[in-house]
Amino acid sequence: MSHAPYDQSPQKKSPVIKYIMIGCAGMILLAIAGIGTVGGMFYSGTKKVDPIAIAALENIRDGDARTLYDESDDGFKASASYDDTVAALDAIRERGGELRDWTRTGMNFNTENDQGTLATFTYKGTFENAEGTITLVLKKQDGGDPPYRLYRFDVND
Repeated sequence: MSHAPYDQSPQKKSPVIKYIMIGCAGMILLAIAGIGTVGGMFYSGTKKVDPIAIAALENIRDGDARTLYDESDDGFKASASYDDTVAALDAIRERGGELRDWTRTGMNFNTENDQGTLATFTYKGTFENAEGTITLVLKKQDGGDPPYRLYRFDVND
């Protein structure tokens, strides 16, 4: 009967390394699940807000102060009258001309403030005579339809 030399006997792996590897794998799985959950919530929120932002941009493009004002949040109406809205849209057209196109360049959802949940969308706007930045701030309505309404808008060139 032959015996294996002493230096060729199988070595036991340390159980500590096994637990470290299991822990690392668990952390990776938790990170993937967390990213997926946050991404899904962000996509769901954007899906609800995007059509409202597009409608506001179309109202700005068309100079439709009545619809823009009537469909805005009460906070918007408290800070600007209908006549102020007409004057703002007229000033935008006088300065840059008609809004021709827009491309979203940023978005942010803010839930930690005194106003409630706010969604801020930033767009690069192409006007007839200039380019500028359009910022729309939409406020979430509690149980309202639509779920968000225009709270503020800014146009800078």
